[in-house]
Amino acid sequence: MIVDYTDYLQADNPNIILAQGKKKNVLILGQDDTQYWLEYRWLSIPCAHSQDEAVVCVQGIDVIYLEKEDIKEILHKLANNQPANLFDYFNLF
Repeated sequence: MIVDYTDYLQADNPNIILAQGKKKNVLILGQDDTQYWLEYRWLSIPCAHSQDEAVVCVQGIDVIYLEKEDIKEILHKLANNQPANLFDYFNLF
């Protein structure tokens, strides 16, 4: 099950484009000026729903920076209101 944390996290950081949780992992896609980034958080408790506190029970964080070309497929889907799954796209696990 994928939990969408986008609205929950955008309240504190409007640069977040998409945030999703799965089991004890969260992927957050964001943009600062012209630079895109993907933040991976591993959590101490599993994600359950979009308003739970799992997303802030962070055990560790890793960030990579991306070019727009790297995420054009996701951006296209979001621009057309199509579902996008960060876990499928980045295939980190």
